Amino acid sequence: MDAAPAVGARGGAPVACAILCIYVLAPLNAIPRMVDASAAVVTACGLVAFGFVVAAVILLIRAERAVRLASKGPR
Repeated sequence: MDAAPAVGARGGAPVACAILCIYVLAPLNAIPRMVDASAAVVTACGLVAFGFVVAAVILLIRAERAVRLASKGPR
């Protein structure tokens, strides 16, 4: 009987990238407001931050699929 792969065996890299995408959100939302940037700059940074949210969701879905496929084992 083969041992099941570790949870992060195949899904580790996408999860790490997703966490980095989530960490980028704080400076993208906070720094323009702290330096009293114009509304256009704040809005642009908010839109870029939304792009990072979408990227994080996609990466987390990829990681979940990789873990699920790895747990099924070879066919």
